[in-house]
Order: sequence, then C-alpha cells, then structure tokens
Amino acid sequence: MSEGAQPSSDLRETLIHCALHLLERDGLAKVSLRAVARSAGVSEAAPYTHFSGKSGLMAAVAAHGFHILNRRLTHAPQEQDPLHSLTSLGVIYIRFAEDYPALYRVMFGPSDTLDQDEASYVRESRMSFEHLLKTAALCGAHAPTSDEAQIDAAAAWSLVHGLAMLRLDGRLPINPPDLTRRVAQRLAAGLGKID
Repeated sequence: MSEGAQPSSDLRETLIHCALHLLERDGLAKVSLRAVARSAGVSEAAPYTHFSGKSGLMAAVAAHGFHILNRRLTHAPQEQDPLHSLTSLGVIYIRFAEDYPALYRVMFGPSDTLDQDEASYVRESRMSFEHLLKTAALCGAHAPTSDEAQIDAAAAWSLVHGLAMLRLDGRLPINPPDLTRRVAQRLAAGLGKID
C-alpha cells in the first residue's frame, strides 16, 4: 500500500468524507472521482472499487447527509403533543439545510446527480421520511399507512423544504424573529384542525 493510501475497509468512508469536503468548499461541479482520489491520496482507479461512477459517489454522499439528518431527527425532543413534535422536526430539518447547504442540495437535487437506487441512499432517505410520517400520523390520529397520514407528511415536508430552499437561495424577503419555528408551528396547528 502506498503512503497515504487507506485500508480498503476505511477507503469508502474516506472517499465520502473527501467528497463532502470538496462539495462544501468548491461546489458540486468541482467534485469528481479524480479530485476525490487526489484528496484521499489514492490512485485515480481506487474510487471505482467502491462506486460505479460520480452518481454512485454522490448517492453515498447524500446517504451520509441523510444519516446526519436522521441522527438529529432521532434525538428530537419527544413532546406530549405530537403537533409540538412535528414543529421540532421542521426546525431540525431547516437547520440541517442551513448547516450543510451544498450537501442538502445534493440530497434533494436533480435525480441525474445521483444514483437513487444505491442501497445506502434508499435506506437513509426512507428513514428520514419515516420520522416525518410517523409524527404526521400521530398529529392526525391516523395509521402511518393511511392516505391521510401520507398527505399530512407530504404537506409538512413541502412546507419545510420550500422554506429551506427559499432561505438557502436568499429569496425570502422577510426574516422575522424565529421564522423557522413559527412557520413550523403554523403548519402543525393547521394539521391539527383539518380532517
């Protein structure tokens, strides 16, 4: 093994972390398998032992982002009132987007950016939606598999995702105190009133 090379078991994670660093520093356009290999100190062929190409690497990067988001969602305060829990999830989601703007854009960006069938991406992205779906179902006293719970979850996700993107793009012409929490509270309150 050449100097600077990583053991195979750790190389995949090293490559993901190098890609994350390049993504945050230089943007998606500058991330390539060649640049990631150079950053990791391995041969240009090494990433291909773990990823099918750039879309496979970016799927793994996005999965890593969902893993971070899922950890945050899992540690959200468990409130007596599920509407308060839904508010907390919304705030966590938007703060995640603000903490990792480039990663967030990859996670929710165009489908041609990443391999949406990559196993870790499918697992981690589904898990993040399950957090939301479970809480939305509790808000409406619905079964998580019901159409109503899924519609409530879609409404909640759409609102917080839209707010996150408006904030990231600097397109929101207002910024009252505690905007994120107040918007999430209004959504939760609305879900609590609508059958």
